[in-house]
Amino acid sequence: MIKNVIFDLDGTLLDTSAGIIESIQYTVDKMGSSPLSHEQMLSFIGPSLQRSFADVCGYDENEVMRAVELFRERYSSGAMYNAAPYEGILSLCKRLRDDGIAVAVATNKKEDLARKVLSHFGFDKYCRPIHGADPNAHLKKSDIILLCMGEMNAASEETVMVGDTMGDAKGAREAGIAFLPVSYGFGDFDGMDLTEYHCVGIASSPADIGTYIRGKEISLQ
Repeated sequence: MIKNVIFDLDGTLLDTSAGIIESIQYTVDKMGSSPLSHEQMLSFIGPSLQRSFADVCGYDENEVMRAVELFRERYSSGAMYNAAPYEGILSLCKRLRDDGIAVAVATNKKEDLARKVLSHFGFDKYCRPIHGADPNAHLKKSDIILLCMGEMNAASEETVMVGDTMGDAKGAREAGIAFLPVSYGFGDFDGMDLTEYHCVGIASSPADIGTYIRGKEISLQ
């Protein structure tokens, strides 16, 4: 049975797109770069900022460092609260905790910012531990998941990662746990073969997440 659930943040617990897009627009303007398309800005959600600014904007190492600084300046000054919980997800986290299932968050968002935004929306009451990226993004998603598992004393066969992108799927696989993708976030799993990621289903809503988790047996074979 599933006894431990680790959630991604962006696109899984919260629709954070508005605040992230606002911060990206601010950053590329300050950097003197050409405006990005909506699709390009959405692609920032999930990977590390360092990787996204390098891949999408073509910035070199020094430019990436400056861009990340500018983004965090705007995001932490208030844009991070320009977000909304997905309908029913907060009450799901409460029900899981009430049912004795441990709930945590593993995100590529910088850890201090993740803690602030989750506290703002009330998720910190039910989600502990909360772990995120280090300032220089040296931690991989699997590293962050394993930090959560260590604090939860979580056995791999009793733990599932819930997320909306392939980065979450790969992180779960590298951490040796099952994966439950959600289709309402920023990722797109249509037509993808997820068998190698120990996928236990696909949830189209927070209510579906609860359905999959309750009484679900995990096999990593």
